[in-house]
Amino acid sequence: MTRSPWWTFSWFLVALAVALGAASLLARWWGTTTPWLLPPLLGLLLLVLLGARRTSAPNGAYGIAGRGARSEGRVEVPAGLDDVPSLLEDAVARIPSLRVESLSPATARVTRGLSWWSWGERITLRCRPVGEGFIEISARCAPTFWLTVYDWGQGAADLELLFGELEREASRDASAR
Repeated sequence: MTRSPWWTFSWFLVALAVALGAASLLARWWGTTTPWLLPPLLGLLLLVLLGARRTSAPNGAYGIAGRGARSEGRVEVPAGLDDVPSLLEDAVARIPSLRVESLSPATARVTRGLSWWSWGERITLRCRPVGEGFIEISARCAPTFWLTVYDWGQGAADLELLFGELEREASRDASAR
């Protein structure tokens, strides 16, 4: 996990907000204003703190990087664009928590339902040829519930699992040819 340069400053802002809350209890004239200002301020700071956390797969596998509850990455596999639908269906079939929602040779959408770590995710895949017999599959994982700020690394883990299965399926298909 890497942290944004604002991480320390964000913690300072949280400490400042707590100090303001304590000062409002001591100063009578602040007591009428601060209860209305402090909860939104703390909520905003919490969003900044959780949204500033970045996660990545171990050793930067597949270039997966995340910011808050959103993750993205890419993988190159030995296949053609016409092979993508069957390749993706076979890979997703091996992962019980994922389901193919829509599929075409250039794009696909895979979903994951509710779990202990997230409200569900939508993985959008885009495919493009990068060389003779290779395609690049780039994926972006976003939560289905729009207010989700942090998914505890579940999106990055799902992308890593999906990319691993896509590589295995593509290598099986390539060795079968």
